[in-house]
Amino acid sequence: MFQGISLDQAPPFSVPVRFFLTAPLFLMLSGVLMLLGDPSALESRWSYPSLALVHALTVGFGGMVMLGALTQMLPVLAGVKLRSPLKLARIVHSALSFGTLAMIFGFWFSSVPLLFLALGLLGAGFGLFLFGLGYELFFRVAFVNSTIKAMRYAVVALVLVVLSGGIMLGLHALGISVPWQMEMIQFHLKAGSLGWTFLLILGVSFQVIPMFYVTQEYPLWLREKGVKLFVGVLLLSLGMPWFLGGDEGWLLDILAILAILWSAFTLKNLASRKRALADTTIRYWQISSLSLILFGLLFLLSPYLSWDSSSWLFLLFAYGFGVSLINGMLYKIIPFLVWFHLSGAGVFMIPSMREMIEEKRMLLQLFLHLLAGITLGAGMVQSLFFYPAGLLLLLSNGLLGYNLYKASQIYYANLPKGADSNGMEKN
Repeated sequence: MFQGISLDQAPPFSVPVRFFLTAPLFLMLSGVLMLLGDPSALESRWSYPSLALVHALTVGFGGMVMLGALTQMLPVLAGVKLRSPLKLARIVHSALSFGTLAMIFGFWFSSVPLLFLALGLLGAGFGLFLFGLGYELFFRVAFVNSTIKAMRYAVVALVLVVLSGGIMLGLHALGISVPWQMEMIQFHLKAGSLGWTFLLILGVSFQVIPMFYVTQEYPLWLREKGVKLFVGVLLLSLGMPWFLGGDEGWLLDILAILAILWSAFTLKNLASRKRALADTTIRYWQISSLSLILFGLLFLLSPYLSWDSSSWLFLLFAYGFGVSLINGMLYKIIPFLVWFHLSGAGVFMIPSMREMIEEKRMLLQLFLHLLAGITLGAGMVQSLFFYPAGLLLLLSNGLLGYNLYKASQIYYANLPKGADSNGMEKN
């Protein structure tokens, strides 16, 4: 996957890492807000405190990591050198960090000025990122494989997410209710979860799983026809409520089945990997895949259930699938970047990738992550678990952030004397 990649193509170390190290802070903030908040305020998933916590996870944690991953993966996978990557990263990261904070606190405190500030900052941050990276992704990639195609689909979905989210945030700030509000919410949810999040993870997994874990590749039909089918069905699902009318449930059922298939192949590939070494990051991928299978099965069964499964579906997809997978990926990507940039600078007397983060600390964080997920689920049944869930969320992501920070400091501690503090970064 990384054959032939030089430091001239890859962005500076701090470009993706600033996004990665910021992400856990937003879930730590979620934990603090839960400890200080009122469980009754979260009984409705449409309440402002609920929206604050949801977007801390989806934008603050997930969005930060996925944008950071794109800044690294596009040059690595496509051999495209980003223009002024350090300047782009500094501006986008700052706008998204402060914009997400403004949105979280704007919802939490029902503050109209903060919601308007969030609208401006997030619009500017995402807009600049999409313009800067989108041109490279769509017009300067010489070799287009299944991963690049999935990344392109995901970025198009991100455009839809930003536009629909911006419209709804503006309506919230203005206090305006429109007849098509529920349709827009569903559009935003589908484009964000199935389009932006799942398609990007899908595409990246086609490269990352075989490389990091020495497994066989995903089947060609899944990488090519399967992705095209998923995108086509998703587009129909997004457009049907607006242009065609009718029941879109059968389309979403197809998407759920395709997601289950991807998860099954991921578990199969990991189980048959050539290097059967104990690895905590594999546990994260397994938890993530199992959560997505449970999500798909619950979604398929939900029309026949006598209770509302929407909160459980969100927990399984956003936390069980998304947060678990991102945890596992971060534990692989940051040590790799440390090794890659230091070896490129001629430094070879450094810990191996497996030694950069202690296995015991990763296992402890995995345990806290699982406990947090379990108590979040318990909190949906009994509000008594609301505060323990907040505490565990704070501890889990605090330890995640600490582990990642310690690994990143190996890079700065081993830079050759006289090298730029940003690792010979330019632009």
